[in-house]
Amino acid sequence: MALFCNLKKVIVIFSTALILLGCHGKSHDVSKQTSAADSPLKKAKPGASVKLVSAPIIFMNSNQQTPVDIEIETSETEGDLEIDFIPTPNINIISSESHHVVTISRYSRIKFPITLLAPSDGRFYLKMNFRFRNGESFSSQTLALIMQVGPETKKTLQFKKPENEKVISLPAEEKISSQ
Repeated sequence: MALFCNLKKVIVIFSTALILLGCHGKSHDVSKQTSAADSPLKKAKPGASVKLVSAPIIFMNSNQQTPVDIEIETSETEGDLEIDFIPTPNINIISSESHHVVTISRYSRIKFPITLLAPSDGRFYLKMNFRFRNGESFSSQTLALIMQVGPETKKTLQFKKPENEKVISLPAEEKISSQ
């Protein structure tokens, strides 16, 4: 019986030592991983850092080619910037390709001259997808330009009385305090 108790103690001590050694090795690796994750190289808002510099609304006439300079600004210092222009169905890009790739070597403003054509009046959009690649990292952002073709219609909000119902207007009862 004493031999069984001694064997049991040896097994418990041996298994406890193995568990502690196993936990120690894993905690050492985890501390290395968390220290690398806690110190990122760059802290910024997610997405490509692209800003529209040109006017956000472009006024056009229907059935008339309109040259437009789309100017953007990026704070990235190096990498490749891919731009896709995606017009809504009633806008056509005439003079330029819809896909561009620009290599950036410093903070810069980039101008894209394009010619647009709209066959009918209305409000349409030109969607711009930006993808910035720098080494193995990449970020993206989407912006849109408003294309107002023809005269801009002003929407007014007016209260219409129901024709079936008679609405009685009552004066407001207000008391103005002298305090």
